[in-house]
Amino acid sequence: MKKATLVIILLLYFCIGCRHPKPSYQPQNTTILNIDHLSPSLECEKVPLKIIYDRNWYETDRDKYIQMIRVLAEGPDSSIYVLDSEADRLVQLSKDGAFLRTVIPSGKLPGHLWHTSNIAPFHRTNKTLYIADHVGMRLQVFDLYGRLIRAMTHVFVDHYQFALGKNGTLLYLPSLGPSCPVPRKASEPPRPIDPQLLYMAVLADSLGNEIKRIGPIRSDDSLVYVEDQRLSYQIIASPHSPYIWFVFIAAPCIRRYDYKGNFLEEIHFESERIAAAKKKFSYSVEPSYSIIFIRMLSNPHLAENGDLILSVYSLGTVRLALRGNATSIDKKYELYLSEDADFPRKHFLELRYLHGKKYAYIDANRGLLLKESR
Repeated sequence: MKKATLVIILLLYFCIGCRHPKPSYQPQNTTILNIDHLSPSLECEKVPLKIIYDRNWYETDRDKYIQMIRVLAEGPDSSIYVLDSEADRLVQLSKDGAFLRTVIPSGKLPGHLWHTSNIAPFHRTNKTLYIADHVGMRLQVFDLYGRLIRAMTHVFVDHYQFALGKNGTLLYLPSLGPSCPVPRKASEPPRPIDPQLLYMAVLADSLGNEIKRIGPIRSDDSLVYVEDQRLSYQIIASPHSPYIWFVFIAAPCIRRYDYKGNFLEEIHFESERIAAAKKKFSYSVEPSYSIIFIRMLSNPHLAENGDLILSVYSLGTVRLALRGNATSIDKKYELYLSEDADFPRKHFLELRYLHGKKYAYIDANRGLLLKESR
């Protein structure tokens, strides 16, 4: 009898332990991608481009003038949405770059854009648009023609970073919202990090109600925090992908999770030029702190098959594909102008797939949109 009781007790402890697993801070797999030693057989796709929108064409027509083009999405009828972050509005261009209209105007009222970001994404489904307004403390949902459906004021999206996930879910960077303390002065010591912020992302339903938190992190995780300041990373997900990617802009590093919260892989990019840039722009933590601002990874987005496309410092645009449990560089893109043009060659061209076509913009403060010319 005693043995039977002991067995039952042990089984109960085992079941409780399985239901409440300890958080995993370490990846199941670590991948090093040394871009100095890429295989000579790596596929390189050449993409000729032509300019289809140039802000200089519209200097006398301010309604059609877009200061910076960096945040794009597919619009209805093969059109293109462009987030005009300087004017805090969403505009619509034709597939060939012609200005069509302002879809969502600037303003503080619901249904308007109070403050947008030139590095943060907005997202669309087949029927809706999601746009984060950090200053307005809201996540707004519009139909594809700019009519407001709802504004979620209980969803506090930090640094404008969010994504649309599987089964209509939202993933966003956790924030304390309006209760967040004022910024720390240089003379003040680092503050303890609120436990609510020690996660990579919040998983919520389509109405913004929290389901769970993804990716527990330690307060001394230097990839995410310097002292008490969160470093910049982007959340990349898709309704069609089983994975959540966290792309660290300056590290350069990527973390891959599944929707159960398993930390599947950590990917590091290495090269001599990356090492030199890290040394040159390394942040120094003195009485205060300073954070490097060099974009080693940029423009991350998922292809239709779930491959991750992004630009890598000193390499250009590449496609990452999952091979078994590890990620590898599957293809490199060589982007170039098919015609003579006044073009700042020192800046990267950033590739973006829209409606199955290749578009590009310049990673600089310039309003140019390019399209594959073949």
